[in-house]
Amino acid sequence: SDKNPGDKVTGKVLVRYPDGSTEEVPVTVTVVNRDKDDYTPKYNDGSGKPGSSVEIPVSEANGKKIPTGTTYTSGT
Repeated sequence: SDKNPGDKVTGKVLVRYPDGSTEEVPVTVTVVNRDKDDYTPKYNDGSGKPGSSVEIPVSEANGKKIPTGTTYTSGT
């Protein structure tokens, strides 16, 4: 979580086989962009009567589809 896009992280993976033997295999992972670096959520203004809720759909400023599972919270 403390790495940046483009950083390479090296490590080892421990492989355990069904016969009980093990081996360590080297691995390198290249960090890619976080979702927040690839998407630009956009909201249009809305209006509503006092005491009613107002739904304002989100869109993506560059026409991309925002990933499923993204959540939105407003403090107002």
